[in-house]
Amino acid sequence: MKPIKKLRAWMDDRDVSQTDLSEMLGISQAMTSRYLSGARSLSIGKLLELSNLTGIPAEVLSTNPSTTRILKLLAARPKSRTTLLKSNVEVA
Repeated sequence: MKPIKKLRAWMDDRDVSQTDLSEMLGISQAMTSRYLSGARSLSIGKLLELSNLTGIPAEVLSTNPSTTRILKLLAARPKSRTTLLKSNVEVA
């Protein structure tokens, strides 16, 4: 399943609107719309937040191949990923 379809399925299962998701992530509705339409990728930090929120692995949610590779490396080292989430640091 494609990343955006997987997220939309999660949203549908929980009756979460695009506005709700925007508020949960602390980003504008326009940015959420661009991500959900495939026009824009989320930062690694936001993907990690989204993963933490949804339970969907961040590397599965990524639409950018370079970001996906980085997230797979982070996933292989759970301590580093947890540190990133707790410190709220975004890696570019």
